[in-house]
Amino acid sequence: AELERLRSEVDACGSGFGGEPAAYADLVVGSVHRARREHDAAVDRALRGLAQLGWTPERPGSRPLSTHLAAALLSQWITALLDSGHVPPDAVAAAAVQREAEDAGRQGVLLRLTLARVQAGRADHAARALVEAADGAEQAGVPALVAACRTAQSELHEGSGRYREALETMRAAMEADQ
Repeated sequence: AELERLRSEVDACGSGFGGEPAAYADLVVGSVHRARREHDAAVDRALRGLAQLGWTPERPGSRPLSTHLAAALLSQWITALLDSGHVPPDAVAAAAVQREAEDAGRQGVLLRLTLARVQAGRADHAARALVEAADGAEQAGVPALVAACRTAQSELHEGSGRYREALETMRAAMEADQ
C-alpha cells in the first residue's frame, strides 16, 4: 500500500514536467514496479524515462540529456529484462552503445555491472567487463562496488579453474572493502 502511494505521488509529480524531472520520476516509479516484481511495467518506465531524455533503443547512438540519469535508467531497463527472464540481444547491444553513460560515475559503474551480468555466459567478456567496472568504481570513489566487482571476478576465475587469479582478485576485493 505504501509503495503504491509513493508510486502514485511520484507519477503525478513527474507527469507535470518533461525532460529530466519526468525521467527521474520514471526511474523512481520503475524502481517501485521492480520491488513489486512487475517486470514489464518496470521495463516500460525505464524506456519512458529514457525517451524523456531523448534516447530510445531504435536510436541507440543518440545522446541523452543526462548521462548519469540515462545510465541509471539503462541499468534499470536491462535489470528488469533480466528479472523477467527475457533479455533480447538487441536491447543489450543498444544499451552498450552508450559509452558516455558507462563513464557516468557510480551509475555508469552499475550499468557496466549490469551489462557484465547479462554477458556472464561468456567468461572472457565478463572478465573484461568486471575489470572495467572495478576500475570505474575505483575512479568514482565507490569502494563497495570495487569490492563487489573484484569478488565477482574471483568467482569467475575460480569457476574457470584459475585459482591463483581467483586468490589475487579476492585479496583485492578484501582490500577495497576495508
